[in-house]
Amino acid sequence: MSVDQGQSSQQCTENLIPFGAELPETAWAHRLARGAALKWASGMFCQPRHLEQLGQYKKRESQRTTFIYTRLKAMVQSYIDGVGWGVEKLHGARAALSEGTHLLKKAEQDIRWNTRRGECLVKLQEVSVRHTQLVAAVHNLPHLYSVHSMVLDTERLVESRRLLEAHACLMELERWTDDILWQLQGKVPCAEDQQLVSDYFSGVRTLVDALGRELWAVVSSALTLAVQNPTLFVSAVRIVEREEALDQTLRERARTGARPLPPGRPRCWRANFFEVLKEAVSARFRNVSYLHTRGPGLAGHLSALQHSIMADVATVRHQLEHCVPTHYRLTAAYLRASHQCLQAHLRQVISWDLESGELFSVLYWVLHTYPSAEMMGHPELASLMDQDELGALVSTEALEELQKKYVNSVHTSVCEWMHKALQVELQDWHREQEPDTDHEGFYHTSLPTIIIQMLEENSRVALMIGPRLQERIIQMGLQEMEVLLNRFREALVEAGKKHRTGQTQEKFFLNYLLASISNFIILNDFEQLPDDVPVTATIADVEEKKGFIDYYVFVTEVKTKGGSKYLIYRRYREFLQLHQTLESSTEGAERPTSGPQGLPSLPGKVYIGNKRDIAESRIPELNIYMKKLLALPWLLLDEALRMFFYQSQVDQEQQPRALRRLRPPTRRVKTVKEKMDLLSSPRAEVLFDFRGSGEAELNLTRGQLVYLLRSINKDWLEGTINEQTGIFPQSFVKIIKPLPPSDCDSEGEGGHAYSCLRCFLLRPEDTDTRDVCVQEQLGSQPAYQDLLSRMKTVFQEEDIALNYKDQDGDLVRILDDEDVQLMIGQSRLRPQAHDRPVNQFPWELYVSLGPDLSVYSHMCV
Repeated sequence: MSVDQGQSSQQCTENLIPFGAELPETAWAHRLARGAALKWASGMFCQPRHLEQLGQYKKRESQRTTFIYTRLKAMVQSYIDGVGWGVEKLHGARAALSEGTHLLKKAEQDIRWNTRRGECLVKLQEVSVRHTQLVAAVHNLPHLYSVHSMVLDTERLVESRRLLEAHACLMELERWTDDILWQLQGKVPCAEDQQLVSDYFSGVRTLVDALGRELWAVVSSALTLAVQNPTLFVSAVRIVEREEALDQTLRERARTGARPLPPGRPRCWRANFFEVLKEAVSARFRNVSYLHTRGPGLAGHLSALQHSIMADVATVRHQLEHCVPTHYRLTAAYLRASHQCLQAHLRQVISWDLESGELFSVLYWVLHTYPSAEMMGHPELASLMDQDELGALVSTEALEELQKKYVNSVHTSVCEWMHKALQVELQDWHREQEPDTDHEGFYHTSLPTIIIQMLEENSRVALMIGPRLQERIIQMGLQEMEVLLNRFREALVEAGKKHRTGQTQEKFFLNYLLASISNFIILNDFEQLPDDVPVTATIADVEEKKGFIDYYVFVTEVKTKGGSKYLIYRRYREFLQLHQTLESSTEGAERPTSGPQGLPSLPGKVYIGNKRDIAESRIPELNIYMKKLLALPWLLLDEALRMFFYQSQVDQEQQPRALRRLRPPTRRVKTVKEKMDLLSSPRAEVLFDFRGSGEAELNLTRGQLVYLLRSINKDWLEGTINEQTGIFPQSFVKIIKPLPPSDCDSEGEGGHAYSCLRCFLLRPEDTDTRDVCVQEQLGSQPAYQDLLSRMKTVFQEEDIALNYKDQDGDLVRILDDEDVQLMIGQSRLRPQAHDRPVNQFPWELYVSLGPDLSVYSHMCV
């Protein structure tokens, strides 16, 4: 801005205020300043001596006033300069706006002219598009001619499940479709072109759907195909991976703008793969019948689910897992799908009106079976997926509701049982018979036994679920016991009143009154019994043993008062010995010989029939016998009874085979056999032929390979050959790979399945020495007839005699069981002349031919 312009602007500003006029604000400011100055001067110069500094103050104030005026002038000048610069900019903006308006008008005229000219080029554009389509058609004419035939060929390949070839053809057809669309429309999609190409290649969409259906059918039946022929499943996985890679490539190409995504992409077949897998798992639970799984069938159903799921998981783990890429984590995906389907299925089961037995089956299966090492807690599965990742199978609220239902159901049953027991007790008072007496002659009835067994059984069953549930059951039982006692007291008082007034004529009223007092004493005494007293026993299975004769043992599950459980193995003869011992020990005591408080009857011996059938038929009778036996309070502390049900060291060393009667009936599930690495197994080569003398011994042929299991003693081994397991002498084989030291050094620990008996067949020309292995304890005493039968089988001779050596070295013939006992007794006193294996009997048996009496005059050994 020039000086003249600034001056003119200043003059214009001054003309706005009349000359000589004073603003009100200015007058007010003058007065305020004057008053402040007077106030300051009166404070500063209140004494004459202060006037000496008046010149200094005047000079300072003058300088200050000059400085203020200078700043005001500079500020006003800056303001005037800024206003001038703004006016100049406004003039420039007005000129630019006028020029822009002129250009826009000119552009509008040009657009109108171009629009009129473009209308004349529409036909040329149509011809160009048609030309582009014809060029693309001519360029792809060989492909277009072969589309329909190729679609038909691909359909046949899909129908014949030649999936890889069909997918290769399908990818070729899709590539043609994509190329033709790109040639027709480039980067700009055109709906008409897309519809044209889509109509011509409509068969391709049908092929995609058909191939997808076949793929998902293969995936759904993957578990079956894994066992029969996994080739189809591998082909399906390869196609899924190809499609997933193609989807990724097309997405990347579309992201960079090279080409748009073709219609129908991405397909996401990998996600569909896992969805179909989940649907295949859920199909196992979809059609569960309500009626078929009620009652005892529910436990069987849950057991069948356990075996089915674990069999499927084993198939996925060991077979299907090798058919898919590692990032699939197929086993973990299958476990997750099974867990989710089980959650839905159990919600459905829980919604039913379940009884106490069914509630127990569900609770035990959810809390113990499912997370155990037999299912999800298996070490191999735990390394694949954490159970916390899967979540709870049943929610905490649902579990609490289930336990409440179980307690209520048991409560109802206990109430009914106690009411019935009380009614039976009251009816017994009217009998024309004295109440039963125990071995000490005290009166008592069956009421305390029934109550104790009922409450103990419910408590033990609840403990299998958990201690919290057991506490609730015990609390409920105590409450019901109190209710029962109140009712019993009321009934006892009412009966006493009627008896005193003569309304009833019970002959043994006083006796039953004493029995009632004894019952309460028995209840109090039962609480003081030790925890290891057996209270229930149930036969779980029968197993065949190869002893001196083939016999069967009853595998019995024993439960104690303390809640522990274990297995014992007893023969029928041991049951008979127990019964005879109990009869002889209680023979002199005053007790009933029959009735509910007497010794129960034991099923008698059976001499004719198949041994296994006889053993199976005895199971229900022996179960009833043990139940009645353990219901006798006066027998619970009997030494013979407790020793019979005590788990000895021999019982602990044995392993049960099946326990069929402890398991609910389940459907048959195909067993997945574990593959044995035969090349790394201990093995031996047979050097000489060997013919076993019994079922426990193997038959060997020279040149065969025997896979070793363990060492019986220094002379005998146990192994398997041709899917048969048995024992054989070590001197007949050549060890190729020895047993590990832990197996070979176990001799002497007493855990052998077989015991060896050394026997000699004395012939005039030679002596045949055999080691006969039997499943008997070394301290057992065989029966004479059992020994004779066994020796006839071993030496294949009918007319034989059994003998043993006395202390003088002479042979003594064995004629009965007493001779066998004498032989065993003398063998314990006689020192052994050679090192005897730890599992060999201390006595030896000498077998002679019946007509041959020369062995008694001189020894042929």
